[in-house]
Amino acid sequence: NEITWLDWHAGDALLRDFVAQVFALRRELRALRSARWHDGVADLAWYAPDGQPMTPADWEQPGAAPLQARFGGAPAVLLLVNPTSHDAAMVLPACASGAGAHTTTDSAWIVRLRSDDIATPTQPTPLARRVTLPPHCLWVAVARA
Repeated sequence: NEITWLDWHAGDALLRDFVAQVFALRRELRALRSARWHDGVADLAWYAPDGQPMTPADWEQPGAAPLQARFGGAPAVLLLVNPTSHDAAMVLPACASGAGAHTTTDSAWIVRLRSDDIATPTQPTPLARRVTLPPHCLWVAVARA
């Protein structure tokens, strides 16, 4: 291939299958295929691991830190990122105004993609209000209908 150094046909089958899942999810979820940058809180909101909106102090912390990004839309999409080398406890934010509500133990999110176990295709699974992300991983969740 002239535009990449990866030989997808002779490469790691697990990685190839995972990337195919990523592309399929991007095609399915409008919030992940915007042709423009998200402008404002209605479109994109950033959250700390405790589920609270990120503050300037959060952004100014040195080093990599877990975070969450919520993209508005129908359905809303939540990216959970743990770039660290240890587990990260996360409290999930609300989906969006009117788009599902938390209970004390359950969230309004369904996980659709997990990078921590690419050998097993992710089955849509409801997420608890509090989750633990393994090291060096990304999860993609969508709002419950």
